[in-house]
Amino acid sequence: MKHFRLLLSISTLIACTGFGQGSNHETPQKHHINYEGELIDARGKKSFVDNISISGKLRAIKMYEKPTDALHDPTENITYFDLDQVYSLEPVAHEKCTTTNRYKNREYNEIIVTLRDTEKTQHHYLIEASQKIRCDLITGAGALEKELSFNGIKKLTITRRTERLYNQLCPATQEK
Repeated sequence: MKHFRLLLSISTLIACTGFGQGSNHETPQKHHINYEGELIDARGKKSFVDNISISGKLRAIKMYEKPTDALHDPTENITYFDLDQVYSLEPVAHEKCTTTNRYKNREYNEIIVTLRDTEKTQHHYLIEASQKIRCDLITGAGALEKELSFNGIKKLTITRRTERLYNQLCPATQEK
């Protein structure tokens, strides 16, 4: 009986951590902290989303000061953000961009970060073009996993932060 319990415990741990998964894209990762908000996509469609992250990260998200010219590397001036500090993220409209955001053979998107302070302070930063917004679209049929580039959105506003319970992190342990 002890061996059965040990085997059951190990199986549950593997299921919860995703240790046995072949790919990161098979099962959406749930964080202990859940960020909810409103997403307006590039077509102007407004949706409610949760499980918001930037390429799977909630903390220490790298953003770069825009260099004065193409000779400077954006990685010389990095600012780290936690989603707790961010009210909204909005890409700069393409027609407003006067130059390409390519530095040292790397592509960047220029975004406006509105801080979660009383003044809703806005700052322009660059973020690596490879970074994606990951979230779950809330629908009547359940949550749909989404992954968007910053060019695929008009604005993402974070409206609420909650903490998940253990059984919400690991749906495999929920009773049916």
